[in-house]
Amino acid sequence: MIDLKNKNIIFLVHSYRTFQKDQIDSISKYFKNVYVIVRYKPISSLSKFINISGLNVHTKDYAIDLQNKPNNVHIYEAPMWYLPINFIYRSIGRYHFNVIDNIIKKNNIYFDIIHSHFLWTSGYAGAILKKKYNKPLVVTGHGYDVYDLPFRDKVWMDNILYSLKNADVITTVSHKNKDILEKIGVNKKIHIIPNGYDDKIFYPRNKEYCRSQLNLPLDKKIILSVGNLEKIKGHINLINALPNILKYHENVLCYIVGDGSQRNYLQSTIDKLELNNKIFLIGKRPHDEISLWMNACDLFVLPSLNEGNPTVMFECLACGIPFVGSDIGGISEYIKSDTLGMLSKAGDHTALSENIAKCLNNNYDSNIISSSVKNCTWDAVSELYLDRYREIIER
Repeated sequence: MIDLKNKNIIFLVHSYRTFQKDQIDSISKYFKNVYVIVRYKPISSLSKFINISGLNVHTKDYAIDLQNKPNNVHIYEAPMWYLPINFIYRSIGRYHFNVIDNIIKKNNIYFDIIHSHFLWTSGYAGAILKKKYNKPLVVTGHGYDVYDLPFRDKVWMDNILYSLKNADVITTVSHKNKDILEKIGVNKKIHIIPNGYDDKIFYPRNKEYCRSQLNLPLDKKIILSVGNLEKIKGHINLINALPNILKYHENVLCYIVGDGSQRNYLQSTIDKLELNNKIFLIGKRPHDEISLWMNACDLFVLPSLNEGNPTVMFECLACGIPFVGSDIGGISEYIKSDTLGMLSKAGDHTALSENIAKCLNNNYDSNIISSSVKNCTWDAVSELYLDRYREIIER
């Protein structure tokens, strides 16, 4: 078996936080050096001066979380100036490569393997980097880069296929993603490697203790949702579902953790439905605090309209909390039994409300729920990537 301890790997990512950070940090102990080049939008710094909803989630401070960073992980910022408009965004692949290449040359970075997270723009930039430096490339398709971008128009399709056809190894997070990639013409082997969770943070904890730490009432049923406040996450359906849920459970409170461009719209809907004493948008929270919220709730809800394989699903299950969500992406590959939760058609807030009401009545076994993802820790996921790295080095 090839020893990777004398090898260097470079990650091209859109953020170094949550699932990308967790995975990189877990992999880092097997390499000599790990270089992480993080794309961010300097234009988003305007959020410090102008209150534009959702702009702050694209800042450098939001994209990079240096907490508990391993010593051999080296972070480099890749500022990219562009307007987030479709015809501009689909043209910045080479621009991303140029920014990365300048960072590599300026800092004399030597690497043996390239790993790009997301097919655009990191995958595209990684493909050009591979050709220039003659190094093997791994690309990972996650969500919108698989189910959305290739189908916008021919230019987008060509961009995504360029990333895929130049990769030495292709991975994605679910069987549904794999099916999509095969349908658009990828004839290479596609490895399914799911997202995971940090079992040092996410595990069953005492509910009363967690609620006391968060100043949450002990006598209420609590619904929790965690995710960026963007349309694709479907939070509006959870909000619209609550009046029906309250017909069956008057003592329910709903907390939504996250920030994004839909915050003002969601809050105005809450105001219109007169649910200010029932639904609370509490903004972004530190990653290690999310475990407290998950263990404090009775039910976790992810009403997304589309997903790849959401990390928060693994995190909530690891805490022994039942999951209610949409039957999309790779979710049904894990929520296979009503002992773990319930799924419904994406966008159907009536079905969502009925499932939530049913699950609030159920007595779930937290041990069964947490054990369902015992093989999905980041350490276990890392082993699957290490096999792919060794494979391409041997080649």
